[in-house]
Amino acid sequence: MELHHLQLDDLKIAYASAGAGDPVLLVHGGLGDHRIWKEQIPPLARDFTVLAWDAPGGGRSGDPAPNFTMTDYARCLASVIDDAGLGPAHLVGHSFGGALALALHAERPDTVRSLTLVGAYAGWKGSLGEAEAQRRLAAVVQTLDEAREAPGDLFLASLFGRDPDPGMVALVRQVMADTRPAAGATMARAFAVADLTGHLPAIDVPTLIVHGENDIRAPRAVADALLAAIPDARLVVIEDVGHESFLSRLRANSTGCSQSS
Repeated sequence: MELHHLQLDDLKIAYASAGAGDPVLLVHGGLGDHRIWKEQIPPLARDFTVLAWDAPGGGRSGDPAPNFTMTDYARCLASVIDDAGLGPAHLVGHSFGGALALALHAERPDTVRSLTLVGAYAGWKGSLGEAEAQRRLAAVVQTLDEAREAPGDLFLASLFGRDPDPGMVALVRQVMADTRPAAGATMARAFAVADLTGHLPAIDVPTLIVHGENDIRAPRAVADALLAAIPDARLVVIEDVGHESFLSRLRANSTGCSQSS
């Protein structure tokens, strides 16, 4: 895996790449960085060029301005595809990263070949409403302020299904702990006010929605709303896993999944 850096005015953006073939861009969730995809990158790199970025404020990327919006994050994400010279790309976005993938399609549809939305939202406001979005924002900001050493500890119970892999829990805890608090709050504010529901009917690329059966952070109603609004989208429900379905699946006892269209 190779690490790259690009400079956008005063902001440094870092991303990793591996493999060769059609481009797949992995977009992590809130309070994260590219390390969260460490189990997915090697197998995907056998068939694809895999790009995995560090969002501004995470990993080796610089910190965003306090007033950064989802559109600003989307423009930074587009710069990764442009810098790699590999667009359009298949986007895989988890949670905040799913909303960001939708924002990228709205801002730069030429960079998006397909969408895989894992535990995703159309923004917190868009999927959950104003009151719940603000409640979650307040909880994140308080957690970042009070649990600077390991903010992930206060979220872990809502991220995984039963019997999670201890190594994956440790990975999430470490990645979250490495997020700078001010930058994490900026990301949460952008996520909280985002409402991408108006763009969903305009999505014109193949879209797969992946939902963990036991996801209490992005519950089934959120996935169903995305499915209903995005033309020709498909829904896959993975049994017995939670919000971090792409990590929980490594240990889950069940091997079943169901599909809707």
